Amino acid sequence: MVTITAATAADDNTTTTTTTTVDATHNTDIVADESVQTTTKSSNINKEIKKSENKKVETKEVETKKSNNDNIKTEKKDNEYTVEDYAGLIEKFEEIKQQTTGDSATINIDGGYWGLEDGYELLNWTSSNSIKTLIINGNNNRISMDSKGIFMNVGDGFTVYLNNIRFKYGYTPKTVSVINNSNGHIYMENVTFSDCRTDGIEDTGLIYQTGDNATLTLTNVSMDNSCKGSIYALGGSVNLINSSFIDNKETDDTYAQGSRRYNMIIGENVTFTLTNTIISYEVKPYGDTTRVNLMSPVNYKKLTSNDNVTFIDNGVALTDPVAIDDGFVNTTHEFGESVADPHIIEINYPGLTGNATNSSIRLIIKASIDDYIQIPYTTTVEGVEVTTTVKLYDKHGNPITEDLPVEVFITDYNGHEYRLPSIVKDSQLSFTVTDNVDAGHYTGFVNTQATDIYSSHSFSAVVDVTPANVKITEISDDIKTASKLNATVRVQDDNQTLINGGYVIFKINGVTLKDENNKTIQSDVVDGIAKLTEYELKGRYNTGDYKLVAVYKNGNVSKEAKRSFTIERTDLDYYMELPEYTTKALTNTTIELNLTDEFGQQVYGKTKVSVKIGGKTVVEAAEVIDGKVNITVNTEKMKCNDYYMEVIIAGNNRYNERRLYTYLTIIIRDATIEISPINTTTKGNITANITVKDDDGKLVNGGFVIAKVNGKTLKDADGNTLKFNVVNGKAEINTAVAGGLKAQDYDLEVVYSNDKYFNRASEISKLSVVKTDIKDLDIPNVPINTNKGENTTIVTQVYDVYGNAIEGKTKIAVKINNKSVQFTPKEKYIMNGNLNITIDTSNMGAKEYTIEIILGENNYYNTKKSTVALNITEPTNVLESRI
Repeated sequence: MVTITAATAADDNTTTTTTTTVDATHNTDIVADESVQTTTKSSNINKEIKKSENKKVETKEVETKKSNNDNIKTEKKDNEYTVEDYAGLIEKFEEIKQQTTGDSATINIDGGYWGLEDGYELLNWTSSNSIKTLIINGNNNRISMDSKGIFMNVGDGFTVYLNNIRFKYGYTPKTVSVINNSNGHIYMENVTFSDCRTDGIEDTGLIYQTGDNATLTLTNVSMDNSCKGSIYALGGSVNLINSSFIDNKETDDTYAQGSRRYNMIIGENVTFTLTNTIISYEVKPYGDTTRVNLMSPVNYKKLTSNDNVTFIDNGVALTDPVAIDDGFVNTTHEFGESVADPHIIEINYPGLTGNATNSSIRLIIKASIDDYIQIPYTTTVEGVEVTTTVKLYDKHGNPITEDLPVEVFITDYNGHEYRLPSIVKDSQLSFTVTDNVDAGHYTGFVNTQATDIYSSHSFSAVVDVTPANVKITEISDDIKTASKLNATVRVQDDNQTLINGGYVIFKINGVTLKDENNKTIQSDVVDGIAKLTEYELKGRYNTGDYKLVAVYKNGNVSKEAKRSFTIERTDLDYYMELPEYTTKALTNTTIELNLTDEFGQQVYGKTKVSVKIGGKTVVEAAEVIDGKVNITVNTEKMKCNDYYMEVIIAGNNRYNERRLYTYLTIIIRDATIEISPINTTTKGNITANITVKDDDGKLVNGGFVIAKVNGKTLKDADGNTLKFNVVNGKAEINTAVAGGLKAQDYDLEVVYSNDKYFNRASEISKLSVVKTDIKDLDIPNVPINTNKGENTTIVTQVYDVYGNAIEGKTKIAVKINNKSVQFTPKEKYIMNGNLNITIDTSNMGAKEYTIEIILGENNYYNTKKSTVALNITEPTNVLESRI
């Protein structure tokens, strides 16, 4: 099933759009009952043709929008470039081929419409130092080949993606195509080819493919009205998705009988798949007969004379013999009177079974307009508009059911040609002889253009315009809201003799024109001529249709002439550009606009301007007064990078919309660090107050700092780097160091990190570390009582002033009454503050003593002396024996 969109014009020139889901391969609306009236049958077939032929509308409207959104660049990436003309494309393309790093590159096309210059170079994607994949995003711009030749060659092993490009007037004077694929890989999406051709003596197609490994995948691609066909694939694979190939042919003679009219040629060994794709061609009868040669739009070389190819006309299989010659398939059928009706003739290929999903290869016979309709003879007077109408019927006498595109041209004997406004609506053809047509006898043609339902048709027309006494013979071309109006008035008598005397005043839509002093503008008639000169429209008129009236006055004589004209919106200065903006991170960007128009004048009045960055609207409808505005764009939270920026100056009833493009670069900032270290001890915390400022001297908010001591990063117990957040420019470092620091001066380095907005910043300060004091020993059961003849044991834990057990090895000495004494352990040190010593007091007499325990100084701790009282007493049994 395929979803399609059909648009219907209403009486008020609006368009109603409806979306329908249909099966593109079945003619479900066709009525086979011959008793059904012809008009009903034609109406149903018309619906089916519209459904099937307009299948591409959905993909062109919906998919193009999607792809256009995909093409919006939020940031410039590596190997991504934007070019504004074909010369820039060639230059960047050649640079890409010379690059030695990367495997893909992207070129974004800007500039709207390109015409290829003389001496242009094709894109020869067949060699490259490193990059093998090229992406070209057209952004829906049109490349007019202007009959210059090939656009691109794709070589073995190379890949190209072409997205959102419109090719126009592709013409190659030799046996080559617009795009050649020699064993490469081509992917296209949302690409159109229109009015393209090749002119070689052999069949080529717009895309020519060779090589067993070549691939061609087209998604939402249309190739219509090409000469020499659309695709000529001799090898590899061709995969067509949501695409259309309409009325492509071999020769310029659209309906040349016997010529090979084809859309594409598919080689015998090519893998060919179709998904939601239409390939069709319009056919017409031989001359005035009702016999039609039906030749398939696809030359499918897998086919042989033994294959059962069938032609199905509006659901009914034709029984005429089918000829198959080298993949070309054709038959001839006698349609009788029904040849004037629309027909959809499906062609079923047995070789495509399973490879064509919701797709159709078909021929179209369109309805014909009655040849006997005549355009009425038309007469008028110079300056007086007159409209001629005629009812249009098909060859069965039924009013036509579709509004047709139409053009009307008339020419006099002197070769003066006019294109007259015309329309076909509700079966009525109307054209208007406008008030600018000079007097004369004119002949011409009324040409209705082909549609999905009706073939083109041409009528002859005769128009006579008689002279007038007063006529506006000239009026400014290309009148804009900000331009000046000039007009020339011819005044003559009934004998067409130019008059002298009198004057002309002017009116626009009934209002008399006045000068800057509020006086009526009048122009004297000299030699039959009066002029309106440099009348300022700026500030007075909006875009729209107007009527200029020239009123000739001479005594009691008053005659007038009218001339319709249209005031178009004024363009803004074409050469107006935006600079590339560079903004520091964490700051806003100011865009200053001073708008001028295409005439170099200051823009007047009010309009709106919006700003997009990376496709996202960041400023919505800021007001511009008389062309001047300063816009503040909130960029302070955007990360440092390059951004594609678009400034959209909204159109109004006086100016056209204008879009300006540039790049915004948000640059990373520098920061400065101030350190206020607090000196500490070997076992104390490292403490410092940190201040971080930006390169403008303002406090920074966000990011974090880390600290290094003599180059060693401070980490937590799990080995993770300690990070201290910066809030309003301040951070506080307060952390212990496992094992402590030796007493000395250190380099304390503080590093600030905020990758989104700032470069890495660091600062070094001196940190002085002194030795830690040890607390007085807390010895239990003091004074210590020991019996004479026994040793004295002291057990306790040694703590520093922070209440932590001292760490590592500490030397110890013991004195009793200022004399060193022996004790164990023999090593004379303790570990990790565990004091457990036994003093040899066995030979000391019974009395009171003072024990002094001395903990020696080391790299971390100061020396510590502690005293404790010792009482040595006689043992109890000795005292009792003495008694």
